[in-house]
Amino acid sequence: MPLAALRGLREQLRASAQRGAQAAHDRVLLARLEWAQVRLQIAWLVLLTIGVCSLVVVALLLLAAAIAAPYWDTPDRTTVLWWLVAAALLLCGLGGFLLVRVLQRLGRPFALTRHELAQDWDTFKEGL
Repeated sequence: MPLAALRGLREQLRASAQRGAQAAHDRVLLARLEWAQVRLQIAWLVLLTIGVCSLVVVALLLLAAAIAAPYWDTPDRTTVLWWLVAAALLLCGLGGFLLVRVLQRLGRPFALTRHELAQDWDTFKEGL
């Protein structure tokens, strides 16, 4: 094999290695970006879970107070407590809705990274 052919092969290998290293670097950056996004979604999930659980406890306490209210002295207490129960239930519903939305977004983490790696794998298989 002539020396020029070996140099050409070496240059091709070097170029391929550089392209591979750049592609791997790009995939790592993409995975880092997606991890930051997933981490933010998990933080929201934890905050919403704590908030919804707190509101559920408050709603149950208010419901218990609303059930006990008819036995108190004035009927105005009953009306106020039922309005408080309605507000707490509305907040629980809103919190639950937001919690479900965050959970739905967490269903497919790293979708872009997986897509890019699948494309890389398909390209690799075509080259074989």
